[in-house]
Amino acid sequence: MLRPGGHAVIATDLLVRRHPLDRYRASVEAFTERGLRRQVIEPTGLSELQPLDATVSPGSFDNLTRQTKQGLISRSGEYFPHLMVQVGRSVHTSACVVLEKPRA
Repeated sequence: MLRPGGHAVIATDLLVRRHPLDRYRASVEAFTERGLRRQVIEPTGLSELQPLDATVSPGSFDNLTRQTKQGLISRSGEYFPHLMVQVGRSVHTSACVVLEKPRA
């Protein structure tokens, strides 16, 4: 419940790249940008304080953390900044959306 002009913050996983073979794997369930808008943002009736920008630079893929089938973690770059995680063949990042309830 928000008062008029109140804010809600949503942080969630966001699929950057979904591999077709990972479509039905439970370990890769995350929102696509479209799904986040349709299933979360739009139904609230709240407005975004800043538009969601899900673009990722090609260089971000140089610092990818991977989860292996055995559950082990491997990195392709530095420990920081940690930007994206590959589970199976799909790549995730996180998204944070700040929403505002319209004033009266």
